[in-house]
Amino acid sequence: MDNIFCIFTPGEDLNKILINNSEIIFALKKKFGNFTVVSFSKILKINKTEKPIKILFEKFEKADVRFFNPNSKSEFQSFINNKKIFAIDALGINYTYVWNIRRLINKKNIFLILLLDSGFISNENVDYKTSFKGKSYEIIRYFLKKIYRLLVLLKFFPPIFIYFECRKDIFEHFAKNKKFHFFEKIFPFLNIFNIKNIFYINSKSSKNLKLEEKLVSEDLIIFIDGNFQNKEFSFRDNINFEEIKNDYFKNLSKILIQLKEVFKKKVEICLHPSSDEKVYKEYFERLDIFISKGETKEKILKSSVVLFHESSAIIDAIFLKKKIISLSTHLFGKYHSNRVDLYKNELDLFSIDIHKDLNFSKNDFDKKFNTIDKNYNTFLEKINMDNEDSSEKVVRILESFTNR
Repeated sequence: MDNIFCIFTPGEDLNKILINNSEIIFALKKKFGNFTVVSFSKILKINKTEKPIKILFEKFEKADVRFFNPNSKSEFQSFINNKKIFAIDALGINYTYVWNIRRLINKKNIFLILLLDSGFISNENVDYKTSFKGKSYEIIRYFLKKIYRLLVLLKFFPPIFIYFECRKDIFEHFAKNKKFHFFEKIFPFLNIFNIKNIFYINSKSSKNLKLEEKLVSEDLIIFIDGNFQNKEFSFRDNINFEEIKNDYFKNLSKILIQLKEVFKKKVEICLHPSSDEKVYKEYFERLDIFISKGETKEKILKSSVVLFHESSAIIDAIFLKKKIISLSTHLFGKYHSNRVDLYKNELDLFSIDIHKDLNFSKNDFDKKFNTIDKNYNTFLEKINMDNEDSSEKVVRILESFTNR
């Protein structure tokens, strides 16, 4: 039986999924000789399916990574027949439309992998203010998780076969349940645990510590975009993106231009994988603010100052000890503001409200930055930092399971 390595996606947010998992995809392809991106958009009848952005597609094409979008369940069944499938699970559980796919992939020859190697700051168990709509959304998500967990317990949905986690507290929370695994022998007709195996790995950003100095520079001021049309905001708060677009872009550009003058550096916006490049270019390029997409990791390497609202991509900047400024705005609602505050408070970041005029000098900022380096180190202590690269460890562990 051949070992086949995949990532399962619903077809939405494809670029985000591919960028977040590109390192492990290339590592698995190199080690095992195959990798397939499986999109279920046709089976799910998702009309607006993302295509990989050009720079991303070229990288995957060069690595000979295959794309497969089955037209039917039977076509997918033909694909997995007589194969041992190790699949990174990027389907999500919050949207019931993908549950049809979770039933489809509940096969004995499919082994699901959950890979959380960014080290993002979770708002799990954090008490924060939210709108009525936001609270309703949280309640719905809570019950969806409970229903999903029940369906895994009853073996209607498959469990996660291997879970890779880089956050120490999260790993320890799940790992402590191992001592109760004897229950599965008593109740073999149930999936007592929705995770079969868990391993502690490095954050994928930790490899930045090993980079040669010649690869790291301070040529740019970059803003890590989160997509002003992020659907999460509309789910949680009553946000009309068309109404806020001009206000947001006007105030964001004002701050970017002012910072450009303060630091005497070129400014560039690193777009979120789901952002509409055309919309941003129409507004910002006329202001001599450059736009890039699919190159955030590379741009962080070349940055002097990194600006953001909230993004897991900021972990790269933390490992590289880049100067970081937190940008706040009320336009995206309470949930977004809470996420901004989580990062700002955790790292004690220099913060700017984009709706106010800039009132600090470079010297003010340098003084502030000199005091927060210890907060970076405190945060990084919460992420595993052994000597083994995360992708190498994942590949090594998966290899041990291929022969079982």
